[in-house]
Amino acid sequence: MISSTVGLLAGIVFVAMACCNVVLMFEAQRTQNVGMRNRFVSLHRVGGYAFIILFCLMASAMSERLVGEGLSNKLPTHIIIHVVLALSLAPILLLKVAIARRYKQAHFMLMPLGLAIFIMSAVLVLYAAALPVLGFLLTSFALVIVAARLMGLDGWWRPAALALGVTAASRLLFGTWLGVPLP
Repeated sequence: MISSTVGLLAGIVFVAMACCNVVLMFEAQRTQNVGMRNRFVSLHRVGGYAFIILFCLMASAMSERLVGEGLSNKLPTHIIIHVVLALSLAPILLLKVAIARRYKQAHFMLMPLGLAIFIMSAVLVLYAAALPVLGFLLTSFALVIVAARLMGLDGWWRPAALALGVTAASRLLFGTWLGVPLP
């Protein structure tokens, strides 16, 4: 089992790797030099597989931590949200690798998938890091605002209203009705 500090450091490395991979692909698309493009793509491929290995190691450590806390006990909502975010990243990673390696006709989807992986990784780590400091309500409120803006919801009052509704509904559902302890 890993400590919270080691987990946070691994999360920072995780997001940094995702960011580097996005930058490598932007540079590969920008350059006219075929040799440089091939080097960028190769570095991106190595970085991508290293990212997947780190994801698997972190998921394994997270699983051990969950088992250590006892799955039969009521898990706090923030842990459930963190697990759901992490598990939602796995199929996107698999889809990106499948398209890159096997389905060449769908290569146009690789850049949006890579950006989605980077954003989800950053959100996953930021949410986990901010939760102990800001608490469930404020962190979840900020998460919904950022997600709504990234998904194209215009203005600030609509994302804020959505965040208020989602946060209040989460508090009501988990905290009041289900009795799950919120941080």
